[in-house]
Amino acid sequence: MAGYYEHIGLGEEPRRWSTNAKVFAGAMAGLGIVFAVLLLLGPGRVPSSTKMVWIAEKTTRVSAAMPASVRVRAQEIGVSGGGELATWVVGERARLVDTEDLKLTVEGEQVTDKDKVEKALRPRLDKAVAKVGETAVEEQGFALFAALQAAADEERAAGGPVEVWLSTTVFAGSVDPLTISMLTGTDPKQAVDELMKGSLGRLDLDGVRLHPVLMTPVGDGQRALSPASEAWRAVFITDLAERMHATVSEPVHDNTIKAAWPHSASVPVIEGVKPPPPPPTGDLRIDNAAFKPNIAELADPPAAEQVVNTVAAAYRQSLGRYRIEVTGYCARFGDAAGANQTSSDRANAIAAMLRDRGVPDADISARGVGFQDRADPEQDPYSAAQRVVVLRLVKKP
Repeated sequence: MAGYYEHIGLGEEPRRWSTNAKVFAGAMAGLGIVFAVLLLLGPGRVPSSTKMVWIAEKTTRVSAAMPASVRVRAQEIGVSGGGELATWVVGERARLVDTEDLKLTVEGEQVTDKDKVEKALRPRLDKAVAKVGETAVEEQGFALFAALQAAADEERAAGGPVEVWLSTTVFAGSVDPLTISMLTGTDPKQAVDELMKGSLGRLDLDGVRLHPVLMTPVGDGQRALSPASEAWRAVFITDLAERMHATVSEPVHDNTIKAAWPHSASVPVIEGVKPPPPPPTGDLRIDNAAFKPNIAELADPPAAEQVVNTVAAAYRQSLGRYRIEVTGYCARFGDAAGANQTSSDRANAIAAMLRDRGVPDADISARGVGFQDRADPEQDPYSAAQRVVVLRLVKKP
């Protein structure tokens, strides 16, 4: 221990500190000062910083404006502790075009007065808008996948949670694997189920706090979206991002109608979700492919598949408004218990074919009635016309 200090006795010279001791003492004093400052500030007064990202679809169907919700949130961040706003534009590819400081300081002191902060941030946000406007993108196409990838890249670069505001029509997506016009004929959640089986399933948005801003489509020939289309895109973008592990806020609708951004990617008129055709009327029977006697095996599987495909397609086009009843029948042979079992097996066999075609189990009910009821009241109870399964689309309450 003599290397650090010397004993002091009466009449002796004062001890001298070694260099290491001085360094150690200085470090401890510095830590003491830091703790004292933190105690004075209190836990509620330590400044916070938020990484905010605005990802803007830049197509001929989006108004040239920063959504009001994005501007308001940036100002809130400036008042509450400051942060940073990164701005991306997306055509066929995504590109970072601007970064702005959302913190206002005067002589080293942070300003939190709402009016002063908003006044100071206004030109910075206007600069971000100008950068979006002057940045040229590809001539055609919008890649929604590229927009989501940009969100993942920002989270990875930040090393922690980021707040992402995605302003998009959704329907303008025209670059694989998110060509939206190919998906609108089905339920949005079923569309997401199919997409997640491909490359989209590998995109991880964990740590992304996504705020979808659904833009009102504009441009020549564009009509207002139907309520069904508005509902479809809200469910689709929410379910898609959640399946990628993002935390998703309820989508915000932006009703701004202005001319589109200059140098935008051209996309066609947005049709949205087309009204589904009316479901088939009456019962659809698998009778051309009647079952073999006493068993659940089909005599003509291709004919049965044609009927099942028709019913499954009608179900998908109904966008979840219908369910499917599957009822099995038997000709009058044998005992009633055996006939009930056989007709149930036949109904379950057809229900399995519907599930294989994407109809959820919750929307299928299958039962067998044996020969207690006739599938065709006009025919003899022993006729092969009774060895059928009837499929019926029933509107949900």
